[in-house]
Amino acid sequence: MSLEEKELDIIINRIKSDLIPVPDELEDKINKWVVAKKHSKKKKRFRNFSIGAVAASILLVSFILSPTARTYAKDIPIVSMAVDWFEELLIEYKGIETAEKNNYKPFKPHSFSAGNYELEMDHLFLEDEQLFFTLLVKGGDIADSVYKEESGMLMMDNYPEINIESESFARNPNSVEGAGASMGIQRISGKYYIMAKYTLYIDPNTVHEFIKNDGNTLSFSVEIDGNKANVDIPLSNTKIQLGKHFVQNEKIELQNSEAPFTVQKLVVYPTRMELELTGGSQDAFLKMVSNIYLQDEKGNKYSLRVLQVNSDSYKLESLSTIYFDEKVKELTLNDGINKGVQLNITEE
Repeated sequence: MSLEEKELDIIINRIKSDLIPVPDELEDKINKWVVAKKHSKKKKRFRNFSIGAVAASILLVSFILSPTARTYAKDIPIVSMAVDWFEELLIEYKGIETAEKNNYKPFKPHSFSAGNYELEMDHLFLEDEQLFFTLLVKGGDIADSVYKEESGMLMMDNYPEINIESESFARNPNSVEGAGASMGIQRISGKYYIMAKYTLYIDPNTVHEFIKNDGNTLSFSVEIDGNKANVDIPLSNTKIQLGKHFVQNEKIELQNSEAPFTVQKLVVYPTRMELELTGGSQDAFLKMVSNIYLQDEKGNKYSLRVLQVNSDSYKLESLSTIYFDEKVKELTLNDGINKGVQLNITEE
């Protein structure tokens, strides 16, 4: 079993353990899709998804199928009646909800057109190394390509080719993919919509330069099925807040049955948290990762998922955050074997 397949297996098992309904046929389709992508020679921007993006798409589709999923009507510029799909399809992104509840939403929703398509970008969050946003698309040939399987799952014969690039920031030179994305279909008031979430991996130097020069507009070039649009989204009255970087004062060994790991760095962002480990081995990491989580002194647990696996370093992220909670003074790392490994979260 390859590393990618092991990661996918862990993610699927974690989703099942969280009682999120993932139909067997969907699991089969995802596995076949991953295998097919390995042998595909056709290169498309933003189609070369990471395992994390595949997991996100599993979650996205599963919530469309969930019988307990709630649909809310909401007025937004792009349509008169649309689902509050953020609450259902991005329900795992608790950090975004926390940030917005704390009035941190640096960019307002932005609607625009490209050919016969109408689009809206929302939930834009700029960080040191990535730019996250959601995308809602309607029009074009979407309705003609949608069909329903026996399971009730909405599928498309062909998703439109969507390319999105940041004109404000250079691509992160350490990122192989450049971007991650996942998308799904929803039927609202008789119309079909593509709902997607994107992460662009960007050069931190250009981000810091943007903030240093008081940048106030994010610029994108968007292309959907050959239809192009230049998009400028102004900064709202909220100041951009980057991550709080906590270098661990002492290396902490997480004793594992096969090899020890060392915690190198914790970064707390307004919408998520990121933890970097080094040492150990990939096999040992994959065995440990399903049991690893963060916990504060009040007993709140923050689950972690795989973000990046390199030959000698590993990144995990929590989609929750303590960024806005000044009452949290302690944070520990737990891996199923070690309990309460103290992390440094003291700002210097």
